[in-house]
Amino acid sequence: MPSPRKPPVRAIFFDFDGVLMDTEPLHHRCWAEVLQPYGIRLTWTHYAREMIGVSAQEMIESLCRKAGRPYTDKFFTACYRKKKELFVRRAARVCQPPDKLKTFLRNNHDWPYLAAMVCEDDVQNRKPAPDPYLLALKRVNNAASRAIKPAECLVVEDSDPGAEAGLKAGMRVVRVLGPRRVLKALEAALLGIK
Repeated sequence: MPSPRKPPVRAIFFDFDGVLMDTEPLHHRCWAEVLQPYGIRLTWTHYAREMIGVSAQEMIESLCRKAGRPYTDKFFTACYRKKKELFVRRAARVCQPPDKLKTFLRNNHDWPYLAAMVCEDDVQNRKPAPDPYLLALKRVNNAASRAIKPAECLVVEDSDPGAEAGLKAGMRVVRVLGPRRVLKALEAALLGIK
């Protein structure tokens, strides 16, 4: 029996970091530098496999456990503050607040508009919960002439939690390994190529 035909894709949702722009290596270097004085070693391999897509707090808790170091909110706050300051100094042009992100995308990618944008502070539950993609769909539907269903959406993600969020939202998901592979993955997904 042939499989049921999937509805056409009417909306595509892109994760930002790791899909449209890859600042993960910079995030890793900043975290590694901040954590090293505390005896916490963070290799790129471990960061890329285990930490991309998880919250900073979850990452620090996990690394403390692995290093046999007690975790406290005070320790997390101090590390997070140092990492943020270091990252901002090194990536002055990479901004993720909504207004600056829109400006960045418009100025650097010549996109005429963004139909919707969701940042982590916009939702109560972060990925792997479906909330970010469901809110994005809600925002797109506010401007759509005809409602778009989750099954008509394609999520482009680079992390396990992000892909899980898209699937939980009832959307199709394409995994990419960095910005250079986005167009090829999109073409394959939209043409039905595996």
